[in-house]
Amino acid sequence: EFFTENGVIFSAGGTCLFAFPPARTDTYYVPSGVAAIAPGAFAGSQLSKLDIRACEQLDVSVLPEYIEVILPVRDGEVP
Repeated sequence: EFFTENGVIFSAGGTCLFAFPPARTDTYYVPSGVAAIAPGAFAGSQLSKLDIRACEQLDVSVLPEYIEVILPVRDGEVP
């Protein structure tokens, strides 16, 4: 089962982001409960930045290279 929030499709529990609307631009802030991004979820997307600072650990290797990822700052790291 799935649900949508502002056009973004998530798994029923909100832990997986399945699809992102291709017409959205600018920056998207991934909700804290997301633990995975489905391969192809951002295919055709015009998004410029993806902010994953609210997520503990999120594999961004499935994202297109043109999307800039804003990573969380870990303890002891300099932003």
